[in-house]
Amino acid sequence: MERHMEGLCQGGSAAFEMFAAALSEPEEPGQAFAVALLCMRLEARAPKEALEAALGAPVPAGHRLALIDALQFATDPVSEEWLARFLRTGGSGARRAALAVAALRPGLLDAATALTQHADPLVALEATRTLLAAGRRVPVPPLHAHLNSPQPEVVALALELALRSAGAAPGAEACRAVAMDADAGVLTAAMNLLAISGQGGEVAHLRQVVEARPELAAAAWLALGLTGDVAALEILRARLDAPWELPDQLDELLALAAAGRLLTGRAALPAFNPHDFEPAELEVFREEARNGWAGFEKTAAKTRRYRRGEPLSAPALARDLVGPGHPRRDLCHLQLALLYDLHLPFDARAPFAAQRAAARAIAASASR
Repeated sequence: MERHMEGLCQGGSAAFEMFAAALSEPEEPGQAFAVALLCMRLEARAPKEALEAALGAPVPAGHRLALIDALQFATDPVSEEWLARFLRTGGSGARRAALAVAALRPGLLDAATALTQHADPLVALEATRTLLAAGRRVPVPPLHAHLNSPQPEVVALALELALRSAGAAPGAEACRAVAMDADAGVLTAAMNLLAISGQGGEVAHLRQVVEARPELAAAAWLALGLTGDVAALEILRARLDAPWELPDQLDELLALAAAGRLLTGRAALPAFNPHDFEPAELEVFREEARNGWAGFEKTAAKTRRYRRGEPLSAPALARDLVGPGHPRRDLCHLQLALLYDLHLPFDARAPFAAQRAAARAIAASASR
């Protein structure tokens, strides 16, 4: 990838002009990523302004995440200067994108602090979350109005901040209070946050969500894995043995596998082509998963919670931060703060080398 980026940068403004349209209408997210990274690495002003406009435009979620990923890989001095400029003078979209990559960049955190008072609640709440993820203790604003906002993104952010600031019990109660017919993104956020709260009753609540909103089943299975509750395996096993419509339900099948791995540490993964498979191949996967989960259950205590087969603890969560195939490292980091009062910087969207370096400091603190 770096060789291709070097070639694009050699093209300078001519390369940007050739591919600028991909900022707003990419053929696929990887193209948006490449052009956004090109914009950040070029010294000219016009590409940065075009990227800022793209970050403020209504685009599909996958497109926006690709643009933010590009900002994570923009680590040169020119890019750092422009990220700080986005925070100081950019529009709401550019400010939120820069905040999303600021947790492991100390030079950006002062500008992020000023944004906690921003008029746009999305910017203000994102700035507060970023600073907390960076390990800074900052006051959380009153959240009642935000929890009742008509904007789903505001509600999801407010739920997380409620868990961080009010404590596990009140925060979990706010998550349980989310209506079953709420926006899918809000209900998914509530499920995930409830799952890591450790307050009890999460498994029963998540079962109710699946019954009420079957289209959110994949998100619910993953949340079940995050609970660490051995009782979740009964629900996961029942779904594993039910009929599957592949490839349409591939995301759900992968979420089920990820949930089992997060809970038991046993990595059973479907090894067949979901677009062209024999029933026997699905049965092999089922048998591997059943055997792996049963092996864990033989030694697991029903009164304890687990992460990757280990009793839940600060060191276990610290290891989980860099565990293979982790779908939600951000929630693992939040759980360390919530359950063990461990506040050190980590950014789940950063390049893996940066995540691993941050995780080393967290692991050292967790072991103490």
